[in-house]
Formats: sequence, C-alpha cells, structure tokens
Amino acid sequence: MKKRIISFITAAGLSLALSNSFAASADGITVKGDVNADGRFTIADAVSLHKWLLAVPDAELADWKAADFNNDRTVDIFDFCLMRRELIVTFDLDSVRTEKADKTKPAAVTPITAVSSDLVGKRVNLRNFYEEMKEYSEEASAKYSSATVDEVYKHILGNYVILSNESEKKRDHLLVMDENAKLHGMVKIQTETCVKVKSGTELTDIPSSVRYQINGDVYILKSDDMNAVNEYVGSIKNNENVLAIDAHYGIYEDTINNFMIDGFRYYGDELTKEFFADYPHLGLNSKEIDTESDTHSMYCKIDKNAEPGDIFNEMVRLKEAVSGIDAVFIQTEAWLETPVMYYCNSPVLTD
Repeated sequence: MKKRIISFITAAGLSLALSNSFAASADGITVKGDVNADGRFTIADAVSLHKWLLAVPDAELADWKAADFNNDRTVDIFDFCLMRRELIVTFDLDSVRTEKADKTKPAAVTPITAVSSDLVGKRVNLRNFYEEMKEYSEEASAKYSSATVDEVYKHILGNYVILSNESEKKRDHLLVMDENAKLHGMVKIQTETCVKVKSGTELTDIPSSVRYQINGDVYILKSDDMNAVNEYVGSIKNNENVLAIDAHYGIYEDTINNFMIDGFRYYGDELTKEFFADYPHLGLNSKEIDTESDTHSMYCKIDKNAEPGDIFNEMVRLKEAVSGIDAVFIQTEAWLETPVMYYCNSPVLTD
C-alpha cells in the first residue's frame, strides 16, 4: 500500500508557528531538510515532518530550522511541499551519480545468491514502449521467452521478498526488499498473453474489450485493461483444447525514487505483543484497529544498527507467517522516462 508523500497533509491550512523550545543542531550548523539532525537530508526527514504536522504522539523535530524551507520561521504545508520537491531533485542527482559510478567500479555488496548473468536489459523510452505494446508479431512475442519473472527479479535483486503489490490496468507496482535489506520499487507491465490451442480449435466468447491475433495455433491477447484478459484466461485454462498459456511482461526497477516502510496492514486476528517480539529488528507495534472490516495496522521501525541479513530474514518470516499482509510505504514521486526494461514471461498453463 503506497502513501505518496504529498498525501500526508490533510489540512491544507495547517500552519504551526514555532517557538524557541525547538533545538537547533548540536554544532549550530543546519543541514537544510535534516529535521532529525542525523547529518543527512533523506526521506526519513519527510516522514518525521509529516508526523509532526499531523500531531502524531511523540513526534518531534530535532532541528525545526531545517524544515523552514521558505524561511518564514513557520513550518507548514508549504515547507513540506518544498521539502518534497527538494527530495526529488536530490534523489535524481544521486541516481545519476550512482549510474556513473557503477561504470567504473563494482557494487559494494555482492548478493548471496548466484544469478545467471545472461539476462540483458534494454533501455527504453516508456512512451515508445507503450506504443509498441499494441503491435502484433512473432518477433515481438519471441523476445519474452528468454526468462521468467522470477529469474528477472533474481537477476536484478538476488534473494528477494515482495512486501507490497498494487495492481493497475496494465501494470503492477511492487515494493521489494533484497537480501541486503535494501528496498526497491519494481514495475511489472503486462503486455500480452499467449494461448496455445490444439490444431483447429477456435476460442470463443472472447470479450469485446480484448483484442487478439492468431499466429498458427497461438492466440495473442491484448487489452487496454489486462484484467479483462486475465479474467478470460482464467475461464478457459481448464479447457481440454487449451494446451499452454503464457503471460508476457516488461519489468524494470524504479531507480529514481526512494522508498521507506511506514508499517503493515493485514486482515484476520489481531497480532499480539508476543508475536511482535519474534521480530525484534523490525520494530513492530500495534496501530489502530478497524473492527468493521477486520483489518489491522502496525507500525514498523527497522533497527538501523541490525545486520541486513537479520532484517531480511525477519521480513521473509513475517510475510510467511501473516497471510495477506502488505507493507504501507512512503515514496518520492519522480518520473523515470527511460528505464532498463527486461522482457520475460510467467507460465499460467504449460503443455
């Protein structure tokens, strides 16, 4: 479940004048945006400011001057908007620096899992990619056969655990943690689904919203809303004349934005403090309870001093232990126009 940073401020007129009770940074030097006074301006500062503006219990600003972006000695929604814009610019520059650095030296952390290096991503313009999705050709469909979705994730991330998955008409937005406890935003775009049938078989009752082309014994299904394709595929996968079904995807990593876990949302019975105690490095704590829908929320404050492997292992255990749990997270909102795209497939039915 994604929380866009700008959405946190619900009262547009909120403006809180500051008093001298707020302390400046210890050395007297203020890093603009560094409201938690840890010497860096990061998304954690945006989280601290948003909680303080919403009067969340125990929320405080270690250095209020760092939050006063428009220099009017008042911290309000306008400063928050300026902070958000500055974060986007900062992360954009950092991503450029990282990309240049990667060309000259190896990564600092080596994944535990050995992954095939044969996969090669292609840098694409997203606008052009969406236009190409409309085309039908054997060549276009063939490029998806080189890898599965899981192989692409492992190629990019090593060992991984999916923390959240939000679906739209054509694409999924995933928050993923790798084995080094680093968060990644992954985008999975469903481009088409191929259905192989027995020779002479004609598929019937294809919805009007689904476009298709027949190449030999293979139906290539596309739609502006791929949910319609998936629903239709679900209705025919047990048909004895349907031999195989493959969903095709383009996958890329959102390398321009930063992500931070704020907590988790889950359904069912409320988890206990004894349960939380089994995950000491995740810093889990109960939040509010929605008794009508039987949904629950919990805070998550990851121990920054913990070993990355311990954090990752606890996150894997948590996802396995609680059915239907999804991370609630915060992210910056910058547009990545030319990502590195990986073409892959996910077998729905194999012959």
